[in-house]
Amino acid sequence: MKDNGVQIEEVKKLVGAVSQNREMGKVRFHANSKWGGGTKTNVSINSLFAGGQNVAGPNRNFELVVSEPPPLGGADEGANPVEYILAGLCGCITAGMTTNGALFGVEFDSIEMSIDFLQDVAGVFGLDDTVSNGGQEIKMTINASSKSDHAQVQKVKDIIMNKSPVKITMEEGIKITTELNIV
Repeated sequence: MKDNGVQIEEVKKLVGAVSQNREMGKVRFHANSKWGGGTKTNVSINSLFAGGQNVAGPNRNFELVVSEPPPLGGADEGANPVEYILAGLCGCITAGMTTNGALFGVEFDSIEMSIDFLQDVAGVFGLDDTVSNGGQEIKMTINASSKSDHAQVQKVKDIIMNKSPVKITMEEGIKITTELNIV
């Protein structure tokens, strides 16, 4: 599978559109959520904006269930928020490796990841105010199977590790603004 199953012509079209009109490179991902009782949250994703326009097709409609396991007060009805963050990181790194592989002629037979989020929850529980409420470390192991030159596989991995929006956002942090409407 020379292109790793990536719709590489669509990627090239987007690169061309952004090079012609930088506003198309300004994207906005969007989600809506609704509390489902207890620790459950139902999240809907159905739009993607580029250059101020919704460029998502009519079939873009994803429903996610976010929950917590019983030790964290939930009924385990879905992955928890941290697990979705890990899933997003795995998805971004995998997509980046396969896309860059398609661009640089690296064919993958498989890519598998094992990822751990390490956290001391004493901070979250208010037991130790010297402990961060966030995670302390993420450890990721990537197992890639490819008949391509190992140096090229490493190059593809290195490129996405330096460009992954999810990884970089996690490493550098991001400004988050909130607005509460009491209705």
